[in-house]
Amino acid sequence: RRTCRVKCYKTVTYKQSRKAWCFLRRCTKYSLKYRKYSTTCLKCCKGWTGVPRKCRDINECRKKPCAWNARCINTPGSYRCVCDRGYTMGRRECVDVNECRQRPCGRNGRCVNKIGSYRCFCNRGYRWDGKTCTDINECRRRVCGRYARCYNTPGSYYCKCYGRGYQMIGKRCVDINECLRNPCPSGSTCHNFPGSYRCACKRGYYFANNTCIDYNECKYKGRCDQICINTPGSYYCRCNKGYEIFKNRFCVDINECRCNNGGCPFPYRCINRPGHHYCDCPFGFGVKGNMCHLLIPQKNLNFTLPNNPTVIPRMKPQVHSTTLAPNKS
Repeated sequence: RRTCRVKCYKTVTYKQSRKAWCFLRRCTKYSLKYRKYSTTCLKCCKGWTGVPRKCRDINECRKKPCAWNARCINTPGSYRCVCDRGYTMGRRECVDVNECRQRPCGRNGRCVNKIGSYRCFCNRGYRWDGKTCTDINECRRRVCGRYARCYNTPGSYYCKCYGRGYQMIGKRCVDINECLRNPCPSGSTCHNFPGSYRCACKRGYYFANNTCIDYNECKYKGRCDQICINTPGSYYCRCNKGYEIFKNRFCVDINECRCNNGGCPFPYRCINRPGHHYCDCPFGFGVKGNMCHLLIPQKNLNFTLPNNPTVIPRMKPQVHSTTLAPNKS
């Protein structure tokens, strides 16, 4: 076979020629071809290998000609190296691409380049959604509590209390206990409520002109049997001399004669009366003015008086005092 020193070029595939000197039924697409008289020269181009009557492509990728971080793609008569994702072709090999130059994380994140890749670190208040850093709506988690309204802002949030009865502690609204400042007037009790408070008059007071006024229970009859004493927020009952209090309301006569004969000396008799008592003449004497006169013979008396008088003075009982406790009701 003759060696043909001509350039490699495309030839068109054609059927068998009618000329007797053409021995090839088909001409290879890439070949060195030279015809002279009845001789045809065939030589395969670079990247091809000769087989009977044709040239076949060589798969260069079997020898792994590409460097690291690249994959080989075979092409007719040649091959090419394609860098993996995150790399780009340098002079002779694939080099890492610094994706952070394109700011893939956006302005709310920080990009960190890695070999063949990158990683985004979102700023506080943002999270990665697969493409960029997006704002976190913290208000969905009810971070402000029950007594505040939450307002979401880019990368953060803030809380605003509902009313004047709350105060901000950290990022939460807490109820103010107004009763600690004693805002209620005298005679009332303070009751704290979420965001406010209420003043309620104590028992024995009524509300008028934004203050609590003492209720005079003694204006109404029937509170006490005899004497009613009004006190701030209450009252108590007191009895006249000779009476004692019963069940903090009723007055019962005191029987002074039960104790020490009511203060009457012997042999005088103690006579009890409602609210008072007195000393009566002894048995056998009658009352005449301020003197007790003997009415029967002394021998008939069951007691003996010094000097056997027929007239003795009337006696007054000794004074006794009783202290009464006030009614607390």
